[in-house]
Amino acid sequence: MHVVLKIKNASRWRNDKIVSVLSDTKCSTVVVRHGLVNDDQLTGKDEMCFLIDGTIRHAPVADIEITFYKCKVKAVCMENPLYDVIVGKVVGLVNNNTTFV
Repeated sequence: MHVVLKIKNASRWRNDKIVSVLSDTKCSTVVVRHGLVNDDQLTGKDEMCFLIDGTIRHAPVADIEITFYKCKVKAVCMENPLYDVIVGKVVGLVNNNTTFV
């Protein structure tokens, strides 16, 4: 089982689980709630995340698919993000309206 995110109207995760999604162009990565990621999607790597309050956290990285953008991305996994998925301004993401370069 792999996690697939569909960002359109009500956002649904694979198997039609509804998730909360934030598009944040000031964020430089994709963040996903750790509980939505399967172990086989984890890359075994960690990434340093610089948070808005100045703290630094290390978070595991997962490969997930975002079907709205028709691509796979590396996402940092957090236990308790404000939204289930936060899609930041990631180089190479393309949808019908926006290309991030």
